[in-house]
Amino acid sequence: EDIKADMTRLLELKQSIFEESGVKASVNDFIIKAAAIALKKHPRMNSVFDTDALIFKNEVHIGMAVATERGLLVPVLRNADSFTLSALSEKTKEIIQKARDSKLSPDELTGSTFSISNVGMYGITSFTPIINPPEAGILGVCAIEKLPRFVNGSLVERSIMTLSLSFDHRVV
Repeated sequence: EDIKADMTRLLELKQSIFEESGVKASVNDFIIKAAAIALKKHPRMNSVFDTDALIFKNEVHIGMAVATERGLLVPVLRNADSFTLSALSEKTKEIIQKARDSKLSPDELTGSTFSISNVGMYGITSFTPIINPPEAGILGVCAIEKLPRFVNGSLVERSIMTLSLSFDHRVV
């Protein structure tokens, strides 16, 4: 089932960080940072099921689905949990550009422990991502929509994003 996340405060934080520090982090950068923190706190999601054993991974290597002219590539952001938001933003931009320029090495396309597929830039508001084996899961990130919500008894416009987690039931 999809989860609806209210992104209103995150968008305000994103703007505030930009105004204060000049860091132009994307929503996807915030999602990757949050996922990396969550994977450290929940190591089962950062593991793989190999035949009959659960193998826990010590490093958080997040695969980022990137659409290119040659099709979908999933370059790996190694040790994603160790980056500051600013450094993570720079690194994701670099990886995405290398993917689109066909300049990724084979090593940059292997070893992810969890993936994120963001289709929000295409206006997609709901989808179910497919797990990249042997990972335990993948997070699907959709477009942010302006929708009415009740907040403290008042109907207001909020920025809502659909998130969908696909996972290996043998692991989770």
